[in-house]
Amino acid sequence: MILVLAMGVGIISPSTAERFYRMVIRDRLLAPIWIALTTNRENVETTKLPIYELDITPRYQRELDADLLQNKFWFGEPQQNIRQNIAADDSEGDDDAPASYQHYKPAIFRYNGIRYPVEVRYRGDNTDHREGHQKSWRVKFKKNDRFENQRLINLVNPKTPTALTLACGYEMARELGLLSPDSYFVHKVVNREYEGVSLFIEQIDAYYLINHGLTEGNIYYGEWHPPDQCPPGKSLLENPQAWTPARIMVPEDPRPGCGAIERFIHALTIEDNDTFTEEFSKIFDLNDWYNVYAHAAICGFFHCDTFHNHKYYFDPTSGKLRTIVWSLNGLGYPQEIRDQEFFPPTNVTNLCTGRIMAVPELTERKNQRLWEHLQGKLTLEKQLAIYDQLYALIRDDMRADAFKDAQEGMRRIYTNEAWEAEVRMQRQWIKDRHAYLCQALNRDDFRFGPDPQFKNTHINHNDDDKQILVGFLLTNGGECGVRVDTIGLINTSEWAKGKYALYWDVDEDNKVNSNDFCLTNAIITQGEQELTLTIPRAFLPGRKKVQPNHWSYWKKLLPYELISCPARYRLLLTGPRQDKAYNITAACHLVVNNVTDAIVKVQPLSDSPENTIRGTRPFAYDDDRKISNTITWGPGETNIDADIIIPRSTRLVIKPGTTVSLASGASILCYGPV
Repeated sequence: MILVLAMGVGIISPSTAERFYRMVIRDRLLAPIWIALTTNRENVETTKLPIYELDITPRYQRELDADLLQNKFWFGEPQQNIRQNIAADDSEGDDDAPASYQHYKPAIFRYNGIRYPVEVRYRGDNTDHREGHQKSWRVKFKKNDRFENQRLINLVNPKTPTALTLACGYEMARELGLLSPDSYFVHKVVNREYEGVSLFIEQIDAYYLINHGLTEGNIYYGEWHPPDQCPPGKSLLENPQAWTPARIMVPEDPRPGCGAIERFIHALTIEDNDTFTEEFSKIFDLNDWYNVYAHAAICGFFHCDTFHNHKYYFDPTSGKLRTIVWSLNGLGYPQEIRDQEFFPPTNVTNLCTGRIMAVPELTERKNQRLWEHLQGKLTLEKQLAIYDQLYALIRDDMRADAFKDAQEGMRRIYTNEAWEAEVRMQRQWIKDRHAYLCQALNRDDFRFGPDPQFKNTHINHNDDDKQILVGFLLTNGGECGVRVDTIGLINTSEWAKGKYALYWDVDEDNKVNSNDFCLTNAIITQGEQELTLTIPRAFLPGRKKVQPNHWSYWKKLLPYELISCPARYRLLLTGPRQDKAYNITAACHLVVNNVTDAIVKVQPLSDSPENTIRGTRPFAYDDDRKISNTITWGPGETNIDADIIIPRSTRLVIKPGTTVSLASGASILCYGPV
C-alpha cells in the first residue's frame, strides 16, 4: 500500500518500484516460501556431475564467517599486507585475496570414496562469491597428497542468474585453443548439506604448466585493489610494482627495466605506431592476442580491466608473454552487452587493448581473426550447442537446489521457473551478440571522388618527364578495411604512351616525393581512352581517442575509448608530360570489405576532408593470406555455367592445356592466388 501511494504521488518511478517488488518482495519474501513447498530433494541418484564434499568443524566455519564480517568489501585491504602474506605463505600462487582471507582452516575433502585432509577458506573479491547461502571456496591440498596433481582448486559460486556464463566462456576459450584453466561443474556438499552447483576452476600456478604440457616459465598476476588507489600511476598497466610474480621459474634479467612485466608496460607508453608494433611484438605474443580478443568480443567479456584479472605466462621458448584468460564473465550482463556503445568490436578494456587497437593494422588483423572464428570455430550454432550442452548437464541439479543464489545489485533467490526464464533469456543474448558482431564488421562508409583540394600545377621535380595529372580523395569510415579491386580512369582524349602510377600522398602536400607511397602502376603502349589500375592494398578506417562518458562503472575506469572515424587518403596519378590538358574521370570497380568479403557501396564525397583523419599505410592483405584449399582446373575443357567466387583462402590452379568456357553472363571472381 505504501509503495502504491508513493508511486501515485510521483516519489518512486515505475522502474524503481518494479525493481523493488522483484528483488525484495518477490525474491526475499515470496520465493523462499514457494521454494520450500516445491523444491525437490537433493538429486544424488540422478546427478551427472562429480560430487565434491567438504566437512568442516563448526568452530572453524564460524571463524571463516567472522572473516567475512571483517571483509565485507576487501578493496580497502592494503596491498602491501597482501604481498607480505604471500611471501610468508607456501600456497603455490595463492595471491588473489587480502591477508585476513588467507587464514585457512582444517577440513576434509571427499570425492569418489577418497578422503583428503585439506585446508579451506572462502574466496572472491565481492558479494557474488559469499553473501548468500552458497559460498565460493579455495581448497588447499597437502604437497604430497595433491588432487589430480593440483595443490589448489577453486569451487566458485557461479556468477549471473543462469550459472552458465563462466562455464560457457571457458568452453569457448578451449575451442579457440587459448591458455585457460580447466573448468567443469560439480555437485557441492558442505557438512552433509547440498549447497548447489559450483564451478571447479583450476588454479594458475606451477602445477598448471605441468598439467597443460607448457614449458617451465614464469606466471604473473595483475591484481590491484582498490582501483582508485594505485600509486604512482592510474592503473595496473602503469605500475610494474603492482604485479605479483606468482611463480618465477626462469631467472629474469636483474637490470632495471629489463624484467618481462617492466618491458611489457614500457612498450605500452611508446607513441609512434611503427615503433610500438616492433618493440611490443618482441615481448608480447600478438598472434595469440588476436584469438584472445576475438574470444572476448564474442563473449562480450570486459572483466580483464584496468585493475584486475590479468594473468600472463612468459614462454621461454619464444621469449614472449601470453595471456591466460580468467574470470570470463560477459554474456551475463545484458544491459551492457546490448548497449552497442559499451562493447563494439573495437572495445578498450584496459591500456593494453587500447594501445594495440590504436594501430589500424593490428585492429584489422584482430577483425580478421574475429570474423574467422565467427564463421569457423565459434559459429552461432557452435555457441548455442555449447550453451545447450552445459544447460542439460546442470538442469537437474539446479532444479534440486533450494538456494539458487545470484547477485543483481543484491542477493536474489530464484525459483525453478525464474531460473528457466533466465536460461532462455541468456540464450537469446548469444544470438543477439552474434548478429550484432556480424552486422558491425560489415558496417561500411566508403567514399570516392575528385580531391577538391587538388591543384594540377604541381610537377614531380624528381622526373622532368612526369606530371601529376589528377588527384582523388578516398575515405573509409567503416569498421574494417576496404579493398578496391580496380580503379578505372577514362580520358576524353587518348592517354599518352608511357608509365602511369598512383601514389598515396602521405604528407598531403600535393606533390610526389620520397615520403609518398606508390600503390600501383601501369604502362600504356598505344593510344587508349581507358586506363585500369589494380590496387593490391586495403584502405583502413581511422580511430579517435575520446574520454569515457558512460554510465557503467567499468567504462568510467578506462583512460580513454576508441571510436570509429573516417580516414582520408589523398591519391595522385602521375603520367607522361604532355601539352594538351587531360579531362579524366574515375570510378572504383568492385569494392569489398577486406574482412568479410561483402560488397561495399561506393558513395560520393559529400563530407569535407576536415571531418576525417589522415589514413595509415594501406594494408598489404596478401601478407596475411592463409591458403587452406586448392581448386584445380584441367587439363581439358572446364565449363563455367554460373558466377564463381573463389575466396582468399583458396588457390586456383589452371593446368596447361586447359580451355575455360564461360556461359553467357557468367563471371569468375578470384580473391585468392591463381
